[in-house]
Amino acid sequence: MRSMIPVKISMLLAALTFISPVAMAAPEARTFDGIEFVWIPAGTFTMGTTKDHYSSRNREHQVTLTKGFWLGKYELTQAQWQKVMGDNPAHFRDPRRPVESIKISQVKEYIHRLNGKGKGPYRLPTEAEWEYAARAGSPQVAPEDRCPSTREVNFYDEHPAEGCPLYKWRNWTMPVGSFPANTWGLYDMLGNVTEYVQDGLWNYPTEAQVDPGPDDGTGAWDHVVRGGGYRSWHGEITPTYRDKVPDDRQWDYVGFRLVREAP
Repeated sequence: MRSMIPVKISMLLAALTFISPVAMAAPEARTFDGIEFVWIPAGTFTMGTTKDHYSSRNREHQVTLTKGFWLGKYELTQAQWQKVMGDNPAHFRDPRRPVESIKISQVKEYIHRLNGKGKGPYRLPTEAEWEYAARAGSPQVAPEDRCPSTREVNFYDEHPAEGCPLYKWRNWTMPVGSFPANTWGLYDMLGNVTEYVQDGLWNYPTEAQVDPGPDDGTGAWDHVVRGGGYRSWHGEITPTYRDKVPDDRQWDYVGFRLVREAP
């Protein structure tokens, strides 16, 4: 029988061609003010996609981030919110679950109070930072590239993608860290709650960008959220999917994670 060793080696080499040195590096994690963060190194990636219904708005373009940053390892929990704000607005009450049912103005107030304690500086990630971290060095982001499983991501799977099995799905959030991390050590970048970023919703440029944003959303259509949540279908469980939330609304599937700027 023919040896399988050359085949396995060729498959391994083919796989390695899609993994950048950054993606292979072990993530560095630290805790600041009781919140766990992962170091995201500087780098260049292709942002956006040509494979969704909004490809004209989300068109591909090259982005370079010249500075690394600390990104929350998990979505901010209800316990972490309550420690600063003194209340818990979440619909799914559990100190280990992500805080949700919050307006963008409340998120900004939380960050203002946290920074007012002399901590940080903390802020929301920009869209570019968020997508760069969610991709974690992988070019494969379109939903047709895989069959997401509710054992790996908390999302709405009542209508799976063509050719994909139907998994049992939940109709609620889960405690942060309940599902596997991505290759950079970040949990729930996809699913559980969709996450606020700094930016308003604009069409992407076509030209290459260096350190784009932050755009505070002034004059934009709505505020951008990323990553999909427990109510999202499979086509929204991808690092490129962009959704919007009006500034005066709060929903029980929208939360956030923090950036801590490096000195």
